[in-house]
Amino acid sequence: MVIGAKSVGEFAEITLRDTGPGMSAEGLEKIFEPLYTTKIQGTGLGLTVCQGVLAKHNGRMDVHSKEGVGATFAVKLPRSAEAAGC
Repeated sequence: MVIGAKSVGEFAEITLRDTGPGMSAEGLEKIFEPLYTTKIQGTGLGLTVCQGVLAKHNGRMDVHSKEGVGATFAVKLPRSAEAAGC
């Protein structure tokens, strides 16, 4: 896993990149839907909850993935507490 951080305009961006199996285009469309999971013991709530918390702080999560190559998750949050609604 490779972790990175940078400033992008008014946002702080943290990226997490892996070289796992990646996701199909169909899976990418569904990963933020409640109860969607590909794991045997998964609940399908983790990314939904994360996206909700980020949205409440005027942030977001972007995901890019390709099957067989891996995935990159980019978490973006405002750098100032005021912009984050705190």
